[in-house]
Amino acid sequence: MPRGKKQGSSVFEVPYKSGSVYAFYGSKYLFSKRKKIYSSTFEEATINRAVHDVLVDLVKAVEATAPLEQRRRKQKEIHGKNQKEEYHWSTKIAAEWTAQTGLPSTVMNDGTKADIAFHLDQTDDTCIAIQVKTAIESKINHNIWEFKEIKKYEGMMVVCIRRDKQDGWVFDGKVLIDIPTNTLSIGPLNKYGDYALSAVDAIDIKSLVSCLIHNSSMYPTHSLETMRWNLGSYELFMEMIGIRSYEHATKQVGFFPNSVGGRTDYIIGGRHKQFKSARSTRSLGRAGVSCEMHRRNGSDNGKVTYTLYNEGDFDEAIIAYVDGKRGLVHFWEIPANVLVAKRKMHVQGTPDDNSSIVTHFTETERKQYELGPRAKSWTKYVWTLKYYMGVFELPKFSEEIRSIVAEHFERMELGIDSEEDVDEWDKYDFFPDGDDEEDEEEWELRDFFEDDESSDDEPVVMASPNISRAPSPFQREGEISPSPLLFPLSRSYLPPANGRKKKKAKVMGIERAMTQMSLAEFLKH
Repeated sequence: MPRGKKQGSSVFEVPYKSGSVYAFYGSKYLFSKRKKIYSSTFEEATINRAVHDVLVDLVKAVEATAPLEQRRRKQKEIHGKNQKEEYHWSTKIAAEWTAQTGLPSTVMNDGTKADIAFHLDQTDDTCIAIQVKTAIESKINHNIWEFKEIKKYEGMMVVCIRRDKQDGWVFDGKVLIDIPTNTLSIGPLNKYGDYALSAVDAIDIKSLVSCLIHNSSMYPTHSLETMRWNLGSYELFMEMIGIRSYEHATKQVGFFPNSVGGRTDYIIGGRHKQFKSARSTRSLGRAGVSCEMHRRNGSDNGKVTYTLYNEGDFDEAIIAYVDGKRGLVHFWEIPANVLVAKRKMHVQGTPDDNSSIVTHFTETERKQYELGPRAKSWTKYVWTLKYYMGVFELPKFSEEIRSIVAEHFERMELGIDSEEDVDEWDKYDFFPDGDDEEDEEEWELRDFFEDDESSDDEPVVMASPNISRAPSPFQREGEISPSPLLFPLSRSYLPPANGRKKKKAKVMGIERAMTQMSLAEFLKH
């Protein structure tokens, strides 16, 4: 009998032959750790497997009735250690670098691609990036250590630490890209240990850092500030825009807290600040801009859950609304005690409000953004006007910083606040900034591209229905094509196909051969 197909975390769908008997792995829901369950015949093993699956479903059903906080505590016990462990080992490796070289090292802020910056001199201008991965011995495949998500670290060294053995390996991030899977499995018979820069066998921390020092000249250098901007998501990017813009506006300089996954983003003048990005939204009747005063609270049955911040998590919330088109940023600075009074922070024994806040502008800004007291939220959130700091120019960012997160900068400057805004655009609404008539007059003067020599800088073009156009090169024979939708397809954002909710319709980096497409053809995708 061939070995069964894996399902989930190494639980086999069907029993497989193990010597003269048949076996399958029991689920962690029934046992403290996975164990093999043996049967003398395949038929007996199949019955045992069916009973096992019914019991697992019953245990899951019972767990699902437990309070959310209880389920979250159990999840954190099982899955919540990796980030803290990586931060712990990053701190140890950074300290060892300084001990051996006498040069500074910096453990990076949350969300950056690198975990550590090794300084090659006494300044912040010349650093190399180091990524840290940790693992313990697999409970199923003994004597194997599995390091996950290892394919995105070209241009830096990756340190893989065996937490239970206090040793590890050093790899070139570029070499790891060529590994077939996104998990690096290392054991006595595993060939990937041969790819290490350090040695086939694991070495201790001092030897690992010596290997990093020996190979440091092989990797590109960056300034520390540039490395802080190498962030994985648009949400984190906008948070960083808020932090640096706030420093620029207030002429104050702060620092990142020495913690991982904390409730404070930045510390300025001894005050703990939590930065939030606001976005414009039509569903609020244009009364103001909206932000969510909540934090992630893990997941429940695969769905991300959120919860309010607790009283005492920070001193002030800094809400930033970035107007990328005009190069401006608006700030609100709301003390934590005000948020507590408005039930926007959790206090033990007090019922919570929802996490949404609609921040209000002054009369001048309301007219500029065509906002007004037309929604119910106007009265409820008019108190936020008291904490409006004003509008400031965005600071100038270096070309190196702009190049490292170019797509995020382009999206910000296009005026797209969030993924939700992309989802909510109407089928024919290509002008989300409210200047429809002005933009449409300009865009209707443009025809579709005559050839493939058109510039990547030309904007998205929606051909007007009352102007005749040449047929699309993608038009099928006999098909009546509507006016063509033509766009440069570099990093432009387009509306979703009709009726497809939550469908991100971003068009990014597509080949030049696809620069012309009919609207009908586009909607089919």
